[in-house]
Amino acid sequence: MKKTHFLKVTILFLMIIFVSCEIPSNPVSVALIDDGELIGKVNLDKFNDAIVPELDENNLKDGYKFLGWSLEENQEEPLISNGGVVTYQMLYPYLDKDSINLYSVYVERSEEDMADLVVGWYAKTETSGLSDEIVKKLEKPLIEYLKSKGYETDSLTIEFRSYDGDVATMGSNVNSDGDVDILIGVGGNITSKGNVETIEMASDIPMGGKSRTNVRLSDTDLSKDAFIFLNSTDATNLLN
Repeated sequence: MKKTHFLKVTILFLMIIFVSCEIPSNPVSVALIDDGELIGKVNLDKFNDAIVPELDENNLKDGYKFLGWSLEENQEEPLISNGGVVTYQMLYPYLDKDSINLYSVYVERSEEDMADLVVGWYAKTETSGLSDEIVKKLEKPLIEYLKSKGYETDSLTIEFRSYDGDVATMGSNVNSDGDVDILIGVGGNITSKGNVETIEMASDIPMGGKSRTNVRLSDTDLSKDAFIFLNSTDATNLLN
């Protein structure tokens, strides 16, 4: 029985090697199509993978969230989630020529899913000094501050949303969500490495024993007023 089992495993292993060797190494051009428009290309072959980029805020459709890339138009589920690695082997079963198209995949946001203000925070505590417990201290004081500025806070929805991972991953997820108004607890490289476009930046903000950066991404009056509070001594005292 052991010999039979070994023989089957050996045959399966040889078949895998044979199939792998049968995959040609001709380079493939991958075209990225967003809403019917060619927005870029990546190239790959058997020995080199490629990175399919995120769509930045300039490409995102209002009221929609970018999910990733699919092999066909008007799909609900992506083959590649958000931006990520695409391999030759991944696309090989669908290749009938030396080029292939990838199409952007979106999901429509419902009004119930869209907060009036989204404050993202860097959940890598050892870097940002922030945690769920610390960030929750900001919620009521921020609402009270906005109420003092004349906002109808009873109907105002504010979401504090955590983002983890490295700077590039965080920036990719922020851009993918497309609805973040303010980021707190980030580094000054959120633009250069995170590829997040900012309107206003406040540096050297103390929080959790760290010196961090807050940035504003949207240009609404609500975002501007909230940003003022989040950079104030009243807010930073709550974070330390």
